[in-house]
Amino acid sequence: MRRVCLVRLGYFPQEEHLRRNIGALADAGYQVDVLCLRAPGQPLVERYPGGTVFRLPLAHRRSGLLRHLWEHSAFCVLTAIVLPALWALRRYRVVEFCSPPDYAVFAALLPRLFGTRIVLYIFDLLPETLACTYGLSDGSPLVRLAGWLERISAALAHVVIVVAPDTVERVVQRGTPAAKVVWLPNAPDEDVFRPPPEEPGSDGGFVVMTHGSILPRYGVDDLLRAAALLRPLLPDLRVWVVGEGEHLPAVRALADSLGLDGTVTFKGWLAYPQVARAVASAQVGVVPVRFNSLPNKLFEYAFMGRPVVAAVQPSIRRVFGDAVLYYPPGDHRALAEALLRLYRDEGLRRRLGEAARAVALRHSWSRVRETYVALHGGPPPAPEAGRAGR
Repeated sequence: MRRVCLVRLGYFPQEEHLRRNIGALADAGYQVDVLCLRAPGQPLVERYPGGTVFRLPLAHRRSGLLRHLWEHSAFCVLTAIVLPALWALRRYRVVEFCSPPDYAVFAALLPRLFGTRIVLYIFDLLPETLACTYGLSDGSPLVRLAGWLERISAALAHVVIVVAPDTVERVVQRGTPAAKVVWLPNAPDEDVFRPPPEEPGSDGGFVVMTHGSILPRYGVDDLLRAAALLRPLLPDLRVWVVGEGEHLPAVRALADSLGLDGTVTFKGWLAYPQVARAVASAQVGVVPVRFNSLPNKLFEYAFMGRPVVAAVQPSIRRVFGDAVLYYPPGDHRALAEALLRLYRDEGLRRRLGEAARAVALRHSWSRVRETYVALHGGPPPAPEAGRAGR
């Protein structure tokens, strides 16, 4: 029996990308164990159809830099205790670390010495995340330390997966060999995010939505300020904010202060199929990120054929080109102008939706799935998404 262990500072089965990746590996014949956090009410050890979940007695909570550092450190210590014991009992052929934190890979030092393949899957670059979240400069000691930890963590891994093409270049610039780095878009399951047979009607108003973790760097407050400018012009404007996060109380307070009652609806956390239904009912998806990234919500809007207004970031521009309507990050007035333009031009909404879907289909999970699985067993086929240097 080929066994693999996925390590994640997160929750299973709540996180969709974990379920998606585990499903791909299980279909390829792997037994997949998961080492993750324990949410309230979850058992420490639990069987599921593809393997076993082992949960650490630690909760994920973003509440400042000290908590961030303590949580990452505690996770690495617990993983360093539990993972070698699991490996000794179950003899994993592959261990995949879904970062952050990158340096959790050192918990697999012993398995690596005995031939276990190590995959480092970087969703967010830690140096850039620290700089953006806490207002640190690129030259600050903490950001430089994070860059060094990324480099030595990548050195321990056999392969490094990243989710945006610009991320490849940043990781390589910091010293990781280009041949080791693979870009795989964090694309959704296109069987779930499938365009509805009919366009959403106007009975519910002009619905604009954004979803995901509600954090300052994701710019939800920019969308609310844009809605306040648009409300006198678009009485049927409706804004849906889907998700949870520590910035949610501040965002709710902002909505109240802007008098957006009846315009903005906070829908909270929704299960994956419910998110797809919400996207299907919206006219426009908004991606107001304030840092360079390629969010999976962008692919989810695109797969559903929804036009997207996004803060112009290098990774988004590089992949989606002119298939997205852009505005300068943090500029809520420009965001309002872009939304007003789409409201007034149904043809533009249709053309952008079609163009975005065409881009998303080129980077669909069904296309990159084979490459993802191959990365756990040896040299992969050349992926359409792109290796470093492409």
